[in-house]
Amino acid sequence: MAPKPHSLHSVGKQPRSEDYLDQTIKVWQPYSKRTLTREDAQEIATNVLGFFLVLREWTREDIMQRSSLERAQPPIAALTSKTQPSS
Repeated sequence: MAPKPHSLHSVGKQPRSEDYLDQTIKVWQPYSKRTLTREDAQEIATNVLGFFLVLREWTREDIMQRSSLERAQPPIAALTSKTQPSS
């Protein structure tokens, strides 16, 4: 397996601009009972990015698995066309 280009730890350490953090607070503040800080915004941004990185990895794995299954099995259409009478 090839090394992953990003780990969650390296992603979380990337600095984000104050404007970006302020916008993150603006978006997420309605969902929090307490006042969010820029540190909270940094953590939120890291977690959201991490979530999408996991989804991307799962999608890649699913594509690879489906691809290998398709190569290993004959197409269903070919099987059903031989077993069903023609109209």
